Amino acid sequence: MMSDHEIKELYGYTGRILRINLTDSSTEIVPTTKYVPRFIGGEAVATAIYWDEMHPGIKAFDPENKLIFMTGAPCGTGMPASNRLSVCGISPNSMPEQFTHSNMGGFFSGMLKFAGYDGIIVEGKAPKHTYVLIEDEEVSFLDADGFIWGEYVHETQDKIYEKHGKMTHSVVIGPAGEHLHRNGSITTGNDNASAKAGFGAVMGSKNLKAIAVKGTGCVPATHPETVLKLHESVGYPNKGPNPYTPSKVYGGGVMSAPAKDGLHVAKLCCGYGCNIVCMNTTFCVPDVLHPGKTTTEVIKCVDVAGCNLNQDVPRGDWNNIHSAAQEKPRNEVYDMMTANPDYPPTAVRATFKGSYQYNRLRINDETDPMLKDITTQYTGDMVNFYGPNYERGAALSVLCNQYGIDKWDTMVWYMSWLSMCKQEGLFDELDLGMEVDLDNIEFIKYFMHMMAYREGPMIRLADGSMRKAGDVFAEGMARAIRLLGKEKYGDSIYHNRWDMTGTRRLDLPVSLEAGWGHCSHYQGRGFEGTPKYAWVIYNLVCMADSRDAVCNHHIHDWVENYVQYKDDPCHSPMMAKAVVKDEIYGMLKDSLVTCEWKSPNPGWHNMESEMYNAVTGLDVTEEELYEAADSANLLYRAVLMRDFGRCRDMEVEEMYPYTRYPDPYGDTCDWAEWNDAVDLYYKERGYDLATGWPTRSTWEKHGLKEVADEMEKLGKLPPEGRVAYDRKPDPLPGGYVWTGGSGYEK
Repeated sequence: MMSDHEIKELYGYTGRILRINLTDSSTEIVPTTKYVPRFIGGEAVATAIYWDEMHPGIKAFDPENKLIFMTGAPCGTGMPASNRLSVCGISPNSMPEQFTHSNMGGFFSGMLKFAGYDGIIVEGKAPKHTYVLIEDEEVSFLDADGFIWGEYVHETQDKIYEKHGKMTHSVVIGPAGEHLHRNGSITTGNDNASAKAGFGAVMGSKNLKAIAVKGTGCVPATHPETVLKLHESVGYPNKGPNPYTPSKVYGGGVMSAPAKDGLHVAKLCCGYGCNIVCMNTTFCVPDVLHPGKTTTEVIKCVDVAGCNLNQDVPRGDWNNIHSAAQEKPRNEVYDMMTANPDYPPTAVRATFKGSYQYNRLRINDETDPMLKDITTQYTGDMVNFYGPNYERGAALSVLCNQYGIDKWDTMVWYMSWLSMCKQEGLFDELDLGMEVDLDNIEFIKYFMHMMAYREGPMIRLADGSMRKAGDVFAEGMARAIRLLGKEKYGDSIYHNRWDMTGTRRLDLPVSLEAGWGHCSHYQGRGFEGTPKYAWVIYNLVCMADSRDAVCNHHIHDWVENYVQYKDDPCHSPMMAKAVVKDEIYGMLKDSLVTCEWKSPNPGWHNMESEMYNAVTGLDVTEEELYEAADSANLLYRAVLMRDFGRCRDMEVEEMYPYTRYPDPYGDTCDWAEWNDAVDLYYKERGYDLATGWPTRSTWEKHGLKEVADEMEKLGKLPPEGRVAYDRKPDPLPGGYVWTGGSGYEK
């Protein structure tokens, strides 16, 4: 990588990070060269800024919490699939509150680069409701009262457009963020949102309604001809016509929901220069906030769960396990396309069988002995949370987008919790002010409004105190359950989850809490139920993080590796290697910042370095980029250790409880298995087994000697080479065992 003095002529970066202090309406320029190219950009740079400027004891809603928005080098240069924005800070949604990451698509990040900034550091608290306008060198702190404070998300964006011009792009919060809902999201155009971390509530706590930006500059790439060539490969094969298509059904497969009045769907791109056109957009959606009118909604992958969550999503290994024998690498696909321009992209998509987004054409060679290993289909389970109802899903989508609330927790966690508690009779002693009925749109509107504005009837909490119902649920599902009483409202067993034969009951708690205050996601239970090899990996990924990390960490591995751990993942070193590779890719793409749909690409292992080099003019190998990303991962862990007490006991005990319940195929993890898996991961990472802390040699291997020195001062530098430790006894003895009857017993 280049030295700091060499980067002065580097393309791709503007060289400036804008610091905004809301308390005194001041600004400052931080040189980007303080952090790049060592930390690439995006999340990696945000983590380095946090390490330098923050300290233990700061809470999410304290003025001292910094909200850091960072772009990546390819952003704004015309490079496809790279116009995303990383957002980092202390999360109010994670439990306990911790430093975490989020990201979003949209045009804001590119416009920020055009204004001359690689990122923004927001600190302090405005004395009144404020929005910030950035117009190249000029930064204005403007009054939000009587203009956009209190407005819904779309109305806020529209008013900013009307006042400051259509070329002005913004990141905004809705009423939920204003009222510090811990699931509050930050939204930019086309309903791109930073949502999982609850950073919308952090903006609300700072009295910051929006940041709007309008730039007149440009961000040239060193090799524009290479950028144009990459357009022809990064965008294939799903680059192609996306017609406006009428439909009577929303979603697909087992999660379809009939839309009685029909709907119209097209696709959009979400950033400058992108050719992927992957954002499913539904027109003519009933606008429950403005009866009699319709609106337009960008559909996230989770939206369909709001319409139908009766049967869980079936999974197939073809989603994440790849075979060189079965799939052609991207250059062969590209050559085929250019040699035969009449070959329609839609036909290519049809042959990909689920893996087309990775630019690899599956040829289905029936003589390949590993064909079965990459075509296994997992059927999921019958969760019976709620049946098909398009109107419900459409209402939830509109309300989440307009109030500014995370769709994931709303549709997967809040709604499933309401359903399970209702079926188990747990609301007999808890009056929410209206009968819980997930097929009643009026109840959906009532519940969402109550949460967004912290309103509703007074309800009694576990400690005997009284509090408004909306105030409780605005604390986020994990905290709400504890306020209400976790033993009853979190740990009670839901008795209506079954395997696909309908003969084996799969016990599940009424809360889908998996870890760090986040709900299950590809973690084997509750939603997107994966087989054991996958949920062990995903649980380890989330264990080492501070939020649900699966949104940007999806397993991608070669079948030759997969067959070594699929049958016994908790005891396979190859499984641990898959976790670490997954973490490196996650940090890499959130630092460049590239799109999840295209990165990583198993068949094009150096795609990221090609993109980075074309923009910056550097000659960086993929190994050097991986090392930069992994160094940032280690720094991320240093932040969690220094400021939030992260250690082995905390991590192991956080993720273990949920693994004790059966997955869709009856598999669980006992205490010994789970700890064995953690041992393998720590060994692969170079962490001490007893503490979960990196050793000095691990820190220094990744160029972080100064971090090792700090950890030594804090008493958090373990000895080298310790392999024996005293494993704690099972804190939850008596797991579930399949009895051969109608369910599981402890």
